[in-house]
Amino acid sequence: MHPSARNWGECMAILSGKPVMESMVAELNARANSLKEKGITPCLAVVRVGNDPAAENYELSIRKRADMVGVMLQSVVLDEDISLSRLTETLDALSAKDEIHGILLYLPLPKALRPYEEEVLSHIAPKKDVDGVTAGSAAAIFTGNGAGFAPCTAEAAMKLLAFYGVELEGKHACVVGRSGVIGKPVAILLLAQNATISVCHSRTKDLSSLTKTADVLVVAAGKAGLISGAHVKEGAVVVDVGANRVDGKMVGDVLTDEVSPVASVSPVPGGVGMVTSSVLMEHTIRVAEQSL
Repeated sequence: MHPSARNWGECMAILSGKPVMESMVAELNARANSLKEKGITPCLAVVRVGNDPAAENYELSIRKRADMVGVMLQSVVLDEDISLSRLTETLDALSAKDEIHGILLYLPLPKALRPYEEEVLSHIAPKKDVDGVTAGSAAAIFTGNGAGFAPCTAEAAMKLLAFYGVELEGKHACVVGRSGVIGKPVAILLLAQNATISVCHSRTKDLSSLTKTADVLVVAAGKAGLISGAHVKEGAVVVDVGANRVDGKMVGDVLTDEVSPVASVSPVPGGVGMVTSSVLMEHTIRVAEQSL
């Protein structure tokens, strides 16, 4: 828990992701070093199909975090016109290698392969699905049993709330967005912490009537400026998971300038996004620890 966050309900705050990330990096570095003393180097395989600049930049950001915590990164770059069978064979081979503890497949796949995305993902071993994208991971989150992890961004939102000491038990938590990557899994994770959940989406009528009753509001709708001050209860905690490019700048789904006078809010950039890659590293290290 961040020391200054103990009385989050008594004052408004900007919930920065930087101290969360720094705390995680320190812990993960110690865990990776402990593994190396036992002869195990945590290893994450990043698989990219094609040379999309966005994918390359994402891999660079992951590599930076991996270097910080002591995780080895293995880059696997495949031709954009690779066949479905060759792609699945590659994932099968990576899944079978004991020295590889996590597999991250960059999505979306090239257009020709997108209709087969579910089939492709099924070739990632569930226990190595450190990005939480397979059906097995989804089942594990829903049931609380089995191999697999929550999607990194959804878990990063939870890490942010935990770091700042936000009480969830018995609170009303409202999630805006129902994607399988953020909205649905974060709702399940909040429910596991004994929060009472509302899930809103693009067809929710009178959105503010629900969001304004929430003690904790997690926004992952992918619509810039969706949540204004009029949508938020005074003293609430708002986690903005939106990532939208507007006029060349990255902005969230929340109008932070309007919301911050009445509620604690995570910024974009500098909030959940800073924590996500550390969660990816934590998952990889956890798989390596389980191999002992």
